[in-house]
Amino acid sequence: MQGNRRNPLYGAALCVLVLGGCSADHTQVTDDDDDIGSTATRGNLAFVPDYPGAGNSGADEPLVGGLICDSAPRAGAKAVKPTTECFFGPGQTTPVATIEQVLECAEGVDGVHLRLTFDPAFVDNSYGDGAIGWDERQGPGGPGGAAPPPPGAAPAPGAAPGGATPAPLPPGMKPGKDPKPGMAKGGPGKGGPGKGGHSWKDLVGSDHAELVVTNEAGEVVSQFKLDYVSQSASAPSGYASLGVLGGDGRMIIGDPSDIVRWRTSVERNLNERGYGSYLESSPATDASYTANDETPGWDYRVVYEVWIDIDAFGASGFGGALIEHVHASPSKASSNTITVTPGPCPCERDGGCGDGPPPPPPEETCDDEPEDPACALE
Repeated sequence: MQGNRRNPLYGAALCVLVLGGCSADHTQVTDDDDDIGSTATRGNLAFVPDYPGAGNSGADEPLVGGLICDSAPRAGAKAVKPTTECFFGPGQTTPVATIEQVLECAEGVDGVHLRLTFDPAFVDNSYGDGAIGWDERQGPGGPGGAAPPPPGAAPAPGAAPGGATPAPLPPGMKPGKDPKPGMAKGGPGKGGPGKGGHSWKDLVGSDHAELVVTNEAGEVVSQFKLDYVSQSASAPSGYASLGVLGGDGRMIIGDPSDIVRWRTSVERNLNERGYGSYLESSPATDASYTANDETPGWDYRVVYEVWIDIDAFGASGFGGALIEHVHASPSKASSNTITVTPGPCPCERDGGCGDGPPPPPPEETCDDEPEDPACALE
């Protein structure tokens, strides 16, 4: 089940322009428009770090926004620019998580689409006999994590001696109650570190993501926890994310009716991609998360997605989204909860950063190739 407030049935319609078109009832708004919406391409503002594990699902492609529900943008509506924000643990130079934002039409509503993706070195969708990297706790903050920077190197974005320095809370935001850091309950084979240290029960038991969403004035409009996966009688596999309405999800600030839709990568594996039988062990793979021939579309990354009604942000318009910490119980790190701070995303995809891909080489002229036969005609 992909959660949404208007249509409880699994597989409800969502119109997103990525590789193909949609009906004439929806309009693609480009960067040339001054009002709501914009587009982005690989290597531009929708750049995302190239975390491994998406297989052949295509779920690692950057989000492309700008498809609105109306035939024309509403007068005075605020723009939502495609943007990716990276979040770093203390002393880390590889982001432990990213949040992408675009504008899309979902369930007949113009909504801000947020996609939160975790680094598989922190947590992944491998479990049971298919668990990868769970024999020992490792990854960001753990014994197998990134090496400390060399002496004299600049600190990672947001990092400070002794740990991260969290940014000030936006007005109205409630400090989150972080889950207790440390080891998960249970021993080997029961969700704790050690052999078989990640189970299906771990994903169902307590995993969630907490997001804070502000308007353009910096005021908190919504703060909520998204459930990762729980039992659901309406889902083909019997499991789906319950969003903010159940499981480990709930609203902290704001109106739950503003949450138009939600989904997670593991429920897409089970329900959309037809892998609903993998409830004890994930498909076998290797340390590089090579796609399994029997389940080529399995996404080993932990991803949360949510759509928020653009009207929830009022005249001020959408401001941004952030996370204070990342949590998984258990995680591959030395702690299940890591405080994070935002910072510039590294350049990993298509050679491009926030300023876009490198410019194309200049065209050759007859001054460069005077002996070219075509130049003799000039």
